[in-house]
Amino acid sequence: MNSRLERIRQTGRKLLSNLSHPQPEKTPSQLDIESYNQDLSEMKAEANPVSDEEAVPFTLRVAADWSWRLLVVGLAFGAFLYVISKFQVIMVPVAIAVLLSVLLEPVLRLLFVKLKLPRTLAAAVTLVIGLGIVTAMISISTTQLATELPNLISRTKEGVDEGISWLATGPLKMDTETASKLWEQAQSQIQNYARDNASWLASNALGTMSAVAGAFTGALTALFCLFFFLKDGRKIWQWFLRLLPRSTRHPLNEAVIRGWVTLGAYTRTQCLVAAIDAIGIGGGAYLIGVPLAIPLAILVFLAAFVPILGAILSGMMAVAIALVDKGFTTAIVMLIIILVVQQVESNLLQPALMSNAVSLHPVAVLLAVAGGGAAMGIVGAVFAVPILAFLNTTVLYLRGYDSFIRLNYQKDRPGGPPGSLDRELAEAARPSEQNLSEARQAKAEAEQDTQRHTPREHAEQAEQIQKEIQSTLSEFSSADPNQMLPEDAKTDFEVGATTKIKKVALAEQAARKEDQKAGEVSPETGQSEASDSKD
Repeated sequence: MNSRLERIRQTGRKLLSNLSHPQPEKTPSQLDIESYNQDLSEMKAEANPVSDEEAVPFTLRVAADWSWRLLVVGLAFGAFLYVISKFQVIMVPVAIAVLLSVLLEPVLRLLFVKLKLPRTLAAAVTLVIGLGIVTAMISISTTQLATELPNLISRTKEGVDEGISWLATGPLKMDTETASKLWEQAQSQIQNYARDNASWLASNALGTMSAVAGAFTGALTALFCLFFFLKDGRKIWQWFLRLLPRSTRHPLNEAVIRGWVTLGAYTRTQCLVAAIDAIGIGGGAYLIGVPLAIPLAILVFLAAFVPILGAILSGMMAVAIALVDKGFTTAIVMLIIILVVQQVESNLLQPALMSNAVSLHPVAVLLAVAGGGAAMGIVGAVFAVPILAFLNTTVLYLRGYDSFIRLNYQKDRPGGPPGSLDRELAEAARPSEQNLSEARQAKAEAEQDTQRHTPREHAEQAEQIQKEIQSTLSEFSSADPNQMLPEDAKTDFEVGATTKIKKVALAEQAARKEDQKAGEVSPETGQSEASDSKD
């Protein structure tokens, strides 16, 4: 290497001297340049080669790795949402049943643990209590709707007339005839649209009837699943755990228990917040004389389960009813009541109650509702936050952060006492008494059967049948050689039978040898005992 560097230096000096003192009659510089280039190429070849990883910058490689992994996760999540959207008829009732089972779990525990009722009876009573509450709410709402809705419809027309007169006498000073013409044109356009699209409206009516039938079917499915989730929810989860490897059962079980606790805390807290909203808005509507106060309260209660958007829509409905029935001033008062209730909820109730239930930032809640609504509509908006809360707690536990350390010591926690999973799984594998009695009966009948054969006898019969088949086909071998199977092309059945016969024969030979050895040993021991007695 040093000699080459020296040659390069000499070549460089010659080049500089030739440039400073040109000698046209001599041309050694061309040779020197060629030798310089040759030496430089040899030095580059002897240098350490650059690997493919070193050729790409580290930051670019990290970005590429993250990019393709995120693409795979995004595609998997999109495929999951697509499958869920195709099976909404099943998934939505099951999800509703899960939320209701979480909500009704304290009642079930009171009946089963405290009052010592059987599990099935406790689940049935809990389901009846839940149905009774829902039925009472629907009954009160429909009764008030039936009595006050006709008056509200008539007041709607009067409210429109008052609005037209206000446009004429108010600050706008609009011509009454113009407003009346606009109202008449709107009515005529609505009538013409209904007349021209009668067939489309009829088909939509049929679609509405089918949607109602689907909703009724979904409600029955949800009730059916709810009963068995209350009765056998733990058994269903244990069946799923038995399908998993043993090493993953305990961590996943503990993570899901914490997610279940989070889901229950969220559901019950959301019900409490929704009830406070409903009482505040419904009570305010009743005090200022707005009709349909109870249906409005129930609407506010149900809409509260859709964060952010539900409060806006239910508030708009309450203000619209107040505007139609009582006028502009009452609508302003109703709007003030709604704003006060919403501010109390967002600034006092949500931080005080939800902070203990779930650890989700408001930005995460907003994005979850927006994403769920964009992906699956109102269903996605309702279930986005509970699913996010459940996943947040379970994933954090699997990553080493326990949000509920008390569950490591609490005996009456959901899912059984700590450390009881192995015993429960072992107990779940115990055969039932009916299964054991049927097995004993079948065993007794088999022992009484005189025609019962040993496995070796069955194998010999199978081989004999195979030989009979071969001998039967041998008379056709002259016409079709394929009718006779060659020795190395035996069927699996024949090979299996022969192998089984050999194994059984070897086992019998081994048993006979052991018996012979035992017989040889026993006389010797007898003789030694006799000699001892003589001594």
